[in-house]
Amino acid sequence: MARWSRSRPLGWPVTGEDWHTLLEFCGLVGTLIVDEDGVYDPRHPNDRLLLGYLKVSHDRIEKDPDRRIQEALALVFTKFAEMQTVRQVHLLLRRERIALPAVSYGPEGRHVEWKLPVYNTIHHT
Repeated sequence: MARWSRSRPLGWPVTGEDWHTLLEFCGLVGTLIVDEDGVYDPRHPNDRLLLGYLKVSHDRIEKDPDRRIQEALALVFTKFAEMQTVRQVHLLLRRERIALPAVSYGPEGRHVEWKLPVYNTIHHT
């Protein structure tokens, strides 16, 4: 089991390329990525996509067909446009007890669990 820390030396930026490299490496060596919302396997195409999108073919992705997931994500984006900070959206969702989807994959396939978001869920959306 490996553990990767988000902490880094001050001033060391994390770019999209850094994240892509990390995901590629984790997929190659079979390392799962774990955060407060779930366990993700970078070898699984849908675990590599943003929440709310599914890979439907080799070269095509589309929105998740689940209307509840679409509405929850639309709410996050609407509230962010209104409030202008991730922190305020996070506090609102927690205060109002609005759960967001967390997708995982197991032996039975795709599973969606609804739970109150942590800050990083909102930030990474």
